[in-house]
Amino acid sequence: MTVYVEHHRTVGDWVRAVVGAGLVLEDLVEPEWTPGRTQEWGQWSPERGVLVPGTLILCTRCPR
Repeated sequence: MTVYVEHHRTVGDWVRAVVGAGLVLEDLVEPEWTPGRTQEWGQWSPERGVLVPGTLILCTRCPR
């Protein structure tokens, strides 16, 4: 079971992959580190989380 995975891709890499696959990118969300959360997760910590989002959510649709 995978508990933590870190991918070294830029946001631009992911956007190009989505568009290159023929999908329409409708939204891009980078949730902030949860205030008050002190637990580390993999290499993510409160110190790192306030500087760089740890999650990227791409909302897409398939054009028809």
